[in-house]
Amino acid sequence: MKDYYKILEVEEKASQDEIKKSYRTLSKKFHPDINPDGDEKFKDIAESYDTIGNAEKRAQYDQTKNNPFTGGGGNSSFEEMFNQMFNRGGGNQRTRRKSVPDKIVKVRINPVESYQGAEKKIQYLKDIQCSTCSGTGGQQQTCSGCNGVGFQIKTFGSGFMTQQIRQACSTCGGRGYTLIHKCNTCVGQGTKIT
Repeated sequence: MKDYYKILEVEEKASQDEIKKSYRTLSKKFHPDINPDGDEKFKDIAESYDTIGNAEKRAQYDQTKNNPFTGGGGNSSFEEMFNQMFNRGGGNQRTRRKSVPDKIVKVRINPVESYQGAEKKIQYLKDIQCSTCSGTGGQQQTCSGCNGVGFQIKTFGSGFMTQQIRQACSTCGGRGYTLIHKCNTCVGQGTKIT
């Protein structure tokens, strides 16, 4: 977590007027029109002032900064931390499923290359959106098995001891739709490799 007080060169107990005064001085000093090398520093100064220059944002920043459960960083509340622990994000199943995971490319380098900052040429294949169907895979129809949500809830037991299990829809495979007519270019995949 960035220390906005250090960036603006003020104490944590500084008044809003002192913060404003320091912001004006530093922004003039590091403005890209005056100091071409100060671009990154100027962005940090603007970000810092946007947060601690506002009394409400400053209170929230101070609370997060001094909270041991956030590791002194991150803007996550207790509820967000709880949801992350149990893999429960916001939104429904379909919106979570469509988020793209990080891509990891493993490259072997030796210590000398690491120290000297060697350049490596990497070749890889990637999926791109099919231009014929715009990534839809073809003509879609809302799944009748799950009504478009992508999962089905199964209930077991009766009375006091009932359990509910959420499973991916067997009809659509968790997509929430079925294809009526598949795209001829991508054969219903919605992407093609380049």
